[in-house]
Amino acid sequence: SIAMEGIARFHTLAPLLAQQLVAEIELQAPEFPATDSGDFGDDYPGYTWAVEIADVDAFNDPDGRALLKQIDIEIHLNREEDLFTLRTFRLANAGS
Repeated sequence: SIAMEGIARFHTLAPLLAQQLVAEIELQAPEFPATDSGDFGDDYPGYTWAVEIADVDAFNDPDGRALLKQIDIEIHLNREEDLFTLRTFRLANAGS
């Protein structure tokens, strides 16, 4: 039952941490790097993240700028012990 509690905790916490990353990306856009990784500090030991952001070429404005971004996020616990992935799409800022 201890193992089940750990799994449940990860699958509850990882989506919340991914949501937090998406919010940070939206706040920092377009300056947020296309690929980045890190950890969540002392508050969430063992949890790491990786982000990859790409333009969705099918949605461009008349000047050829991407209007839609694909954001892929991975949340890891203890380096591959557990993995949560999220793919989301966001409108690009007008200036990006």
